[in-house]
Amino acid sequence: MQLKKIIIIFAVFTPMTAIANVVGNDFQNFNPTYSGLDFISVHSSETLDPCILNFGLFYNQAYNSLPFFESIDVDDLRNRSNYSDVVGGLDFNIGYGLSRNWDFGVNIQSVVHQDVKSSELISGSFKEKGLSEVRLNTKYRFSGDARGGLAMILSANFNMVENNIFTGEDSGPTFNFELAYDKTFGRTNWGLNVGHRWRDPGRQIESGIPPMKNSMIYSTALSYLFENLDTKLVWELLGSFPTQDVENISKKARSNLETLLALKYDSSSRVSWVGGLGTEVQSGTATPDWRFFVGLNYGIECCDRSPDRPRPEPQPITEHSHYHEHSHNHTHGEDHDHDDE
Repeated sequence: MQLKKIIIIFAVFTPMTAIANVVGNDFQNFNPTYSGLDFISVHSSETLDPCILNFGLFYNQAYNSLPFFESIDVDDLRNRSNYSDVVGGLDFNIGYGLSRNWDFGVNIQSVVHQDVKSSELISGSFKEKGLSEVRLNTKYRFSGDARGGLAMILSANFNMVENNIFTGEDSGPTFNFELAYDKTFGRTNWGLNVGHRWRDPGRQIESGIPPMKNSMIYSTALSYLFENLDTKLVWELLGSFPTQDVENISKKARSNLETLLALKYDSSSRVSWVGGLGTEVQSGTATPDWRFFVGLNYGIECCDRSPDRPRPEPQPITEHSHYHEHSHNHTHGEDHDHDDE
């Protein structure tokens, strides 16, 4: 019944049509993971167990995140009482465990709300609401155990926006390569992601605004488990910076750095709820004055496990093992086991 409600909500609030606007998917910094494991938008090395299917639904609302390209002081304009913008986005995510240490996921992003109030001309705003991006992801874990590990993440962004000046006309998909590392210390878990984005920009659509090019991406996260509450406090720092010059647009304007603080509550072995706030650390691409977000992940076991797969021997409960039990959103199933053989 809960799964049915998720699908109904997504169908109602997400018109499945491409939108015509001048912002596009490069101006959405909030990207929750498809697996729902560990953190919010930062990947750990952990993968979904085989046959585990995770559904995620998130809403985020950003304040003063739209880009500016006039010859004016951005911060001065944003501080004026006659300007404000609000953009609401919906993320629907699906993740599936293909085999031990390997999973796959799909992220679908849509713009569902926009409100711009300004007497000044701004060049970045949505003309219509709807589907903005589809992203395919896969993660493979090279090594690790219950205390952490190292994984590789490959993903491809497919722009669904018409007349997207930041990708250009007839642009190709954006490809991403990331390394994800995490380590557990007692009830605290630390994660680090480092990677690169390869864009295939199309022909320039609007004079003075060339499409964006390649960039480095990075993020880090810390979480602390309140074991009696089945709740984690999660902090994240997310950023990127360009590796290629773009005419008429400074590197600072094309960089971003944002921080998030959230609570993640496991209400059952299948469902976790998320809520939090974010704000810019460095004013740049799509960094809001502040944002809030809410979401949930719902995990199910959708096929029978192999009867030949041995069950792990019972282990004594320790502070660390108790943390690991709660730290992965309970979407793995009963026989979670990623220790190296």
